Amino acid sequence: MLEYVKTLKRYAGIGAFALVATLTAAPDVTAAQTPSAQTPFPPAEQSAPVQDRPPEEETGADEASLIRPAVGTSLGEWRWRRRPVVVFADSPNNPSYIQQMENITERVEPLIERDVIVITDTDPAARSSFRQSLRPRDFMVVILGKDGTIILRRPVPLSVSEISRSINKLPLRQREVRESRTTED
Repeated sequence: MLEYVKTLKRYAGIGAFALVATLTAAPDVTAAQTPSAQTPFPPAEQSAPVQDRPPEEETGADEASLIRPAVGTSLGEWRWRRRPVVVFADSPNNPSYIQQMENITERVEPLIERDVIVITDTDPAARSSFRQSLRPRDFMVVILGKDGTIILRRPVPLSVSEISRSINKLPLRQREVRESRTTED
């Protein structure tokens, strides 16, 4: 995990989201063939093939899989496994989208601890299942519980602290914290 955090900080220092927006606007054939495990996060619009296997379990989740594009996944795949934080924008160049993604990549540890999966959707024309069910307008951040219920919807970027506080209020999260304390004792 430490290596992943260092990689994210290095990319955040050079304006990684501007780089992602550039790569998304003019995709490179070699970049499309690069395995996603080598990149800190996938470009927002890069379509992912539908997976034959379910997403990772909470205990075996790979930190590199924290951020995923909405294309090729659905809410049902994450139900009872992870807490989706869905970031919508009409373009990957949206300033609010860029700010939100920088907020997330600057502090990934609290999100990983809370079983969060960040889903990005910056292409209204793709009509992803997330976009159809949550119906965002322009920029929107939606935090969902493991059961798929909407915890918070905001039309402005959120800090990781705000996301964490919203999740910490949930009864399921409180139970997870209590259970982790008893197993540590």
